[in-house]
Amino acid sequence: MNDSFSLYTLLALLGCLLTGILFAWLLYRKTEHLAKRLRYGLFVIRTTVVSAIAALLFLPLIRSVSYNLEKPVIIIGQDNSLSVGTIEPNGFKKDQYERDMKNLANKLSEKYEVKIYNFSDSIKSGYDFKNNGQVSNASMFINQLNDELLNRNVGAIILSSDGIFNRGGVHFMT
Repeated sequence: MNDSFSLYTLLALLGCLLTGILFAWLLYRKTEHLAKRLRYGLFVIRTTVVSAIAALLFLPLIRSVSYNLEKPVIIIGQDNSLSVGTIEPNGFKKDQYERDMKNLANKLSEKYEVKIYNFSDSIKSGYDFKNNGQVSNASMFINQLNDELLNRNVGAIILSSDGIFNRGGVHFMT
């Protein structure tokens, strides 16, 4: 919604016009020695010039605000390193985990903009449950998110990992 011509703009234009009229009236109110047509002509020219100068000076000061409603961004980061695929705790079911992660993304996408990444020694979009990466580098992942989503409405970052980071540290988004 972009309303560059708002009530405030209209009021400012009216104020500039009234300023021009007041200035011209003060200047030409006691000039009976001039012909009537000349006096009215000068009055109109002075009003126009003063109003234009006032508008050029003051209209840039009026702030135009526009609102663009955007859904919050939810980021899901999945660790795709070898350690996640080789170390499985008791009771962990990999196929259930994959279904749950996909269901989570689907459910969240109803209300939010969901971005899914997998990270290891490189960062790629989408899920990848092959666990081929050599190292876990969550720091590189967070740094890329800082670059990509600067000035965006990031609601949450969901990080799915085993917690073993071989390279970099964990940094929070700024």
